[in-house]
Amino acid sequence: MPSRDDLGPLPNVPIVHPGRGIARADASAIAEGAAQIAKATTQFGGALGQVGDTLYKHDLAAKEFDAERKFQEFKWNEQLSLEEQMRSVEPGQAEGFADRWADQYKERARGVLAEIPEPFKGKYDGKLFDTERNLYGASANFARGEQKRSSINTLEDHKNRLALSSDLDRAKVDYDSLLKTNPFLTPIEKDELRRKHLDDLEEA
Repeated sequence: MPSRDDLGPLPNVPIVHPGRGIARADASAIAEGAAQIAKATTQFGGALGQVGDTLYKHDLAAKEFDAERKFQEFKWNEQLSLEEQMRSVEPGQAEGFADRWADQYKERARGVLAEIPEPFKGKYDGKLFDTERNLYGASANFARGEQKRSSINTLEDHKNRLALSSDLDRAKVDYDSLLKTNPFLTPIEKDELRRKHLDDLEEA
């Protein structure tokens, strides 16, 4: 049978005294430390979130600034291009000018819109449409004015040829026939031009 010395040292067992409980470690300090660590972690995470949100907003603002710059440059270039095209139109060639310009504009506008970041595509699609509408109005007014001017010159030339005729009544009928088919003059404009040209025919 082994002796007491053979068993080695006894384990550190709490000593129980009669009438007393077992001594336990104080866990309140550990719990408080854990709570402070959790709080600090939450605050750090919140600070990182604020930094991330600020960076995102800054990046978004930079992208919108770049989108506005591209739009303004495109709008300005389109205005200059339209003016140049209007100056280049040959006499009598303005018919369909506005529609041809609009087709070209839409193709170029699609290219610009493709470069706009997704969050702003709707906004700049509307801006590009407004620009098209305004410039189309200018191109249509130019085309109508040029067609009117050219048609009046045509009537003037026709009147001068008819003035060589010896049959005034026949000349008036021929002039009225051409005047009525003119689509570029209002009824009032036609009436004023007819009176002037018929007076010229009678004088001739």
